[in-house]
Amino acid sequence: VDQEFLDHQVEEKKAREERERLRNASFDADRLRFDATALLLEAEETERRRRLDEEVLLYRQRYQRPEDGRDFDLSDPRGLRASAPARVGDADPRCGPASLQTFAGEDLDRPARDRLQAARNRRG
Repeated sequence: VDQEFLDHQVEEKKAREERERLRNASFDADRLRFDATALLLEAEETERRRRLDEEVLLYRQRYQRPEDGRDFDLSDPRGLRASAPARVGDADPRCGPASLQTFAGEDLDRPARDRLQAARNRRG
């Protein structure tokens, strides 16, 4: 058996294992550095998205309110209370012949006329 050749193989194996260990250590250092960078980028992205969401919410609150929408009058819960009645009196100019708002025999001023007649009857 050639002892010198065997010693040389053992030395080569040790050198190869040392190179592999250094290579793995280098990979581990790179992995740690890449992980730290990834965490930093992820935190920046999360913060950027949070700021963007806040800005979108503020924009919507300021410029996209429901009452400013073009169809809000169709779904306004207070719309009927705020709108004018279909007609105000018998001589309402908005009610023409085709409006079907004025009917024969209907008297919108009857309660007021009844009160006036009652007051006249009491006086005299």
